[in-house]
Amino acid sequence: MKTLRLFFLIIAPGILSVPAVKAQNTKINFGIKAGVNMASLQTKLTGISENNWKIGYNTGVFARIGNRWYFQPEFAYRKLQNEYKFQAKKYSPTFHQLNLPLMVGYKIINKESIKFRLSIGPDLTYNLNKPEAPSLVEYKRFIVGAVLVAGVDFDDISIDVSYTGNVTLTTKVNADDLKKNNTNRGIIALSVGFRIL
Repeated sequence: MKTLRLFFLIIAPGILSVPAVKAQNTKINFGIKAGVNMASLQTKLTGISENNWKIGYNTGVFARIGNRWYFQPEFAYRKLQNEYKFQAKKYSPTFHQLNLPLMVGYKIINKESIKFRLSIGPDLTYNLNKPEAPSLVEYKRFIVGAVLVAGVDFDDISIDVSYTGNVTLTTKVNADDLKKNNTNRGIIALSVGFRIL
């Protein structure tokens, strides 16, 4: 079941974008974007307390292919931070990540002066470092998630608000009695982009 869900999330953008691209004159734009994010661990792990949201940042590039319907791949560097206590000990993991969202979107408002759009798709992440964690917990290097984005365009300026959740777990737990309580993440981000082509 998990394999089928992963397969669908990864190939869905390509499948959904085919009729959309055929039905319109395809436009291709490129841009840069940067912003801030807030991340929190979503866990049922016994002993976790004071699980606090922390501010990080992200910066990267994007392409937008299509017109009203569009396909938008992005490539970004993302820094996430979190803070929590596990069995009375404080942990402050910092994540340095490469991030590849692959989204299909639709412009609900598509006027010359303003555009409002929604997009959704898989979010592929690779951890560049090994964040601080309890001795029985290890953060995974590769994570598959899903991202939902609402955005507004004013000419060449874009403003995006997104939420990213997980499809795969973010941690490996090395104790049988804790494995059923593995951890997911939630990321809220606000980004500003600028179209350069």
